[in-house]
Amino acid sequence: MKSKVKYYLISDALKAMQKYCAIDEHCQQDVRQKLQDGGMWGDDAEEVIAALISEGFINEERYSVAFATGKLRINRWGKIKIKHHLKAKGISDYCVRKALNELKEEEYLQALQKVISGKIHKPIEELTFPERQKLYTFCLSRGFESDVIAKVLRNEEK
Repeated sequence: MKSKVKYYLISDALKAMQKYCAIDEHCQQDVRQKLQDGGMWGDDAEEVIAALISEGFINEERYSVAFATGKLRINRWGKIKIKHHLKAKGISDYCVRKALNELKEEEYLQALQKVISGKIHKPIEELTFPERQKLYTFCLSRGFESDVIAKVLRNEEK
């Protein structure tokens, strides 16, 4: 089992976090957690984060857009669930709104349709009321808005 890396010098931590952020998009909270796991806390950790922001390794706006599009395309999450997860990571309201506005409406509706078609195995018009309720609740749990779910279900019936 690999032991956790400990950061004793700010320069070592900065190099490691530059490598970490170059591989994938990360927010401040992700980097802060990684630094804490490596034993770096407080002002030293904040100094590393500030350096990463100034060098462009961390950009919350870029991160939130990448997070939102990835969760929609890969996990098929709705806007509500994406918003809650971004807020839990400490992302600003501005960045959350920008990320949600970047999602294309057509792609968003297609994701919901894929969620629905993956959940049912018969035409929607053949579903009983309890089955429709269960499908609707499932789509809500994936973070889709109720009016969007209703719109897609109505279009599926035609």
